[in-house]
Amino acid sequence: MLAGIRTVPEPRLAADGPRPRTLTAASLAAGAQAAARARVPDLPPSTLTHPRY
Repeated sequence: MLAGIRTVPEPRLAADGPRPRTLTAASLAAGAQAAARARVPDLPPSTLTHPRY
């Protein structure tokens, strides 16, 4: 259960799953960095599906 984990898991592709045609490890990492830059500092994560800050 992820709710009990104190560290944020890194996004990654499943090693045993099929290889996606358009999603690569590099594009996944770039998306994670873009999401991190867009977050409001010192604001707790929202539990809403569509948060409105």
